[in-house]
Amino acid sequence: MKIGVTGSSGFMGSHLCDFISGTEDTAVAVTRGSPLPECETLVHIAGLAHQRASRAALMKANFDFTLRLADEARRLSVRRLVFVSSINVVAGHKRQPLTSKMTYSPTTDYGESKAAAERALLGLSGIEVVILRPPLVYGPGAKGSLATLMRACATGAPLPFSLIENQRSMVGITNVCSAIHFLCMAHTRQKIFHVKDAEYSLSGLIAECREAMDMPPRMFGVPTTILRSCLHALKKSDLASQLLDDLVVEDTPLREVGWQPTYAGDMKEMGREAFF
Repeated sequence: MKIGVTGSSGFMGSHLCDFISGTEDTAVAVTRGSPLPECETLVHIAGLAHQRASRAALMKANFDFTLRLADEARRLSVRRLVFVSSINVVAGHKRQPLTSKMTYSPTTDYGESKAAAERALLGLSGIEVVILRPPLVYGPGAKGSLATLMRACATGAPLPFSLIENQRSMVGITNVCSAIHFLCMAHTRQKIFHVKDAEYSLSGLIAECREAMDMPPRMFGVPTTILRSCLHALKKSDLASQLLDDLVVEDTPLREVGWQPTYAGDMKEMGREAFF
């Protein structure tokens, strides 16, 4: 089967193309501005996630472009569109775990742009639409706040997080690629799926990453309230939420249709990459 992949040069897209190359299927890169290549299934990963991007820029990249791509896919009789969205579209719910049946409750402009795209895609006819909502994705080549944390771990300096025992669902890049590939072919009427492989506390995450670097954990304790106040004072409210809050995802529907996480090495590989 030919699987078109947007965002094939990015973190997730490049890993997905490598993953598909190890199967009987073929990944075909979809580049912006070029005609959509012949494919049976289209995986849409490309988008804008930069925290400093304006709402207008996010809507243009994550909503407008997605709808234009879906229209072209329908015109070319692509059978299925797998849209890689974000758990942020429901992250505003206080009740956890976050399920795929919850109403939209995005917490950022990025989440709003992804939620708008989801709503529009689910209203389309003439193409199968399947949506995958990953939480934080880790693994070699990951960017953003997690990569910054890995670099901090690599310094060996003591970090003030030994008291942070929150629970945040995450998914390794190999497992999220496995889930995307699975959904390209799965026989299911379910349209929205969540994916994860484990929950981590911040202190546990640091300990595991430093273990991969052959280092001791080297943490000390600062109360959560003080850490949160400091980050808010530095205008890092989003980072405070990512580091300190709980975010637990329920992935039962995906497992019920037959997917299971199978790889557990991405966190150690990411730690080694940051260190070396």
